[in-house]
Amino acid sequence: RVFDKLRAEKMETVQAASAERNAAVQAEKQARIERDARWGEAHGDKMSDDEILEYLRTCAEALGHSPYSNEVEGGRYIAGRFVCWSIALTEAKLPLPKGCHKPRREQKLEFLARKNGCQPGSDPETYRK
Repeated sequence: RVFDKLRAEKMETVQAASAERNAAVQAEKQARIERDARWGEAHGDKMSDDEILEYLRTCAEALGHSPYSNEVEGGRYIAGRFVCWSIALTEAKLPLPKGCHKPRREQKLEFLARKNGCQPGSDPETYRK
């Protein structure tokens, strides 16, 4: 019985610590979402795609590596504007960081459609200039 009580107390301590860590992670994630939305509102309409790509290259230089979206102010906005983060990095001529997947075919097609002023789902040959 003593062993069961100690085990239960330890389990409660572990669960409380885990819940605290999860709450901190969620708060940080929410803060990044809000930060990126503010960045998009402040800069999104004012910056061309080329200016955003230059901004990504500047961020990469400052960090010393190709950034993950959470390392860049406005990362979530930029990922949405270019369909996904890996396309944004590829367009900026930056290597993909470890764990960042290459874009899927449908993401590439959606990006090409947007870039060339087409509707996604149109004839894929019209995506190219």
